[in-house]
Amino acid sequence: MIYNYVKAAGTSPGVPPVCDPEAPSGSENDVEELALRNALQLRLAKNGRVYQGYANNDSSDDDGPAKPPPPSSLTAPFPLCRKCNRYKPARAHHCSVCKVCVLKMDHHCPWLNNCVGHRNYKYFYLFLLYLELCCLFVILLFFDPFNAAMFPARGAPRWDISIGYKQAVAMSFVICLAIAIAVGTLLGFHTYLVLTNQTTIDFQSNVQEARLAKQQGTLFM
Repeated sequence: MIYNYVKAAGTSPGVPPVCDPEAPSGSENDVEELALRNALQLRLAKNGRVYQGYANNDSSDDDGPAKPPPPSSLTAPFPLCRKCNRYKPARAHHCSVCKVCVLKMDHHCPWLNNCVGHRNYKYFYLFLLYLELCCLFVILLFFDPFNAAMFPARGAPRWDISIGYKQAVAMSFVICLAIAIAVGTLLGFHTYLVLTNQTTIDFQSNVQEARLAKQQGTLFM
């Protein structure tokens, strides 16, 4: 559980490259960015827009290679985010907290101080799963002591517990029960999202689109 929490909080959710395909990527130079840059190269080639870094530029002079044209002057391979100046492929969204676009963004989690997206969603889901299992384990472990502490007449006689121990058991049981209910609800929702290949943002958009389609008398798929 702790491992997945640390991985979810410390792993970048994945960000698209900046609009200049030749800009240094720094710490964001990963497999996802390389794949996205290759997709940009292919789309630019199909659009007949070629510049340095993607093909030889015959228009280059002795002063150096030609600079890439501004994004507005060519057919954009992907939409361009006006806030962070990065390419914005499908299902990428700009996070107002992180100030950057996130690939396959699900949401920004304040408990992780990080966005949940393409690269760290697995760790986020596993953290919820293991946290739920831990809470259920504590609930089962403390069920008899809690029953004996709250209902002495009904509890098993073998539990001879002091007042301080009763308070600790009762508090642990109630806290774990509350967390189990909250996390279990969230886990169930994200299980549904995984099975339907959606993110939280996708789910919200699909609900709105389905409602609009129903009002217009059309079928939303």
